[in-house]
Amino acid sequence: MVSQPKDAAYRHSAELLLKLHALMRDGRGETEEADKIREASEGPWWQMTEEEKQRLRYLSADLTTLEPDSDAHHPESGGILSDGARRELDALLLRVDWEAVLQYLRDHSDQVAADFAAYYRGRCWDELGEHEAAIEFLRFASAKSDVYAFSLISPLLSADRVGEAMSLCERLADSLETVRNPYGVFAVANGCCSIAGRVDDEHRPVWLERALRVFQEGFGRISTLREQGYELEVTSANYASMALCHQLLGNAEEALRTSQTALSLDPNNSLAKVLHGLILNQWNGVEPAGEGSREIVSGMLGGLSAQMHFPPLEPDLLQPA
Repeated sequence: MVSQPKDAAYRHSAELLLKLHALMRDGRGETEEADKIREASEGPWWQMTEEEKQRLRYLSADLTTLEPDSDAHHPESGGILSDGARRELDALLLRVDWEAVLQYLRDHSDQVAADFAAYYRGRCWDELGEHEAAIEFLRFASAKSDVYAFSLISPLLSADRVGEAMSLCERLADSLETVRNPYGVFAVANGCCSIAGRVDDEHRPVWLERALRVFQEGFGRISTLREQGYELEVTSANYASMALCHQLLGNAEEALRTSQTALSLDPNNSLAKVLHGLILNQWNGVEPAGEGSREIVSGMLGGLSAQMHFPPLEPDLLQPA
């Protein structure tokens, strides 16, 4: 497979594939509308490279697992069903080998429950740049259990579906007990940060306050789990994002302290270094108000949020109690 196909024919074919999948998922695969999509797909198909065609074949095969009559035969529940499967998946995930994870799920569908499989497929296809497809898989997983809902934030924002991301972040921030994975809590917090960078000045403080509250919950969860023996990583970007929220809200001392923590974790994090310098120079993103300052705020919030780290490496933390 190719990592990031850019060809217009590929992108058009991927859009058509998702439309056809939606019809087939809803039992309308034999309709005139579906036939028109198949016909429209023929031209772009012959314009693609063989690598792009293979990528679409894989994506199509994975999308069929969401259909009611799928041949994938994933168990309905139970998570990862054997220690061997867990070890193999964790090894692939630690190598960030998204394509290999997807192939493992195709080859061993009987070892991974349907909700877990859809979650992993969504995460992997999102990492491979197929954000709209990722949304399909993650919606399926979220329909099975709300513990997966946090994973929709990143692809929704990447697909520029900001309104949907806002509604989801607002809901999850007010019901964090449903977010079992601590990295999921950080995903909600970083989603709030990213949204704060896209809204106007009037609404930004609401999203910054929301982000701070969720960050605090996330760090508290990490601390508790570490006391229980979990080895969990907290990245520099999470502290830097929290520091930026503090600075934009006028909490100068907390901003400085938190930005120093970010740099202590990763002295080479360029965005954290820039932020630390801005804080030392008492920049607050508000005065003097102007287009340049707004662009800095938006860029910093978006850039730090893009560094958020929530690998699907702790399946036990995803399972409902």
